[in-house]
Amino acid sequence: MRKACWSKVCLIVVTMLAGGCASSKPTVGDTMLLQGETARELSKKWNEGNSLLIEGEELKKKGQKMIEDGKDKIEEADVMISEGKRMMETSEKTFAEKFPNMAPPR
Repeated sequence: MRKACWSKVCLIVVTMLAGGCASSKPTVGDTMLLQGETARELSKKWNEGNSLLIEGEELKKKGQKMIEDGKDKIEEADVMISEGKRMMETSEKTFAEKFPNMAPPR
């Protein structure tokens, strides 16, 4: 970026000096050269922005997929927790019925 700006400044100074010596307007070629440099810089910025956009969209998709996967895992965990609690309660109740004189260890 700095190199491109420095190149532009040098080109403008040289053009002004040459123009000052010759006392003439910049040529069509000089104008085209300046526009070409600006267009090149703008296209480079646009391409960088486009790359960031694409990368950001892909990252967002991955993040959304991870959120969905996480929600599925939470739902699965909740089912496992409920089933585990139910099994423990059933086991304690059955133990108390089969061995009424013994309290289950805690």
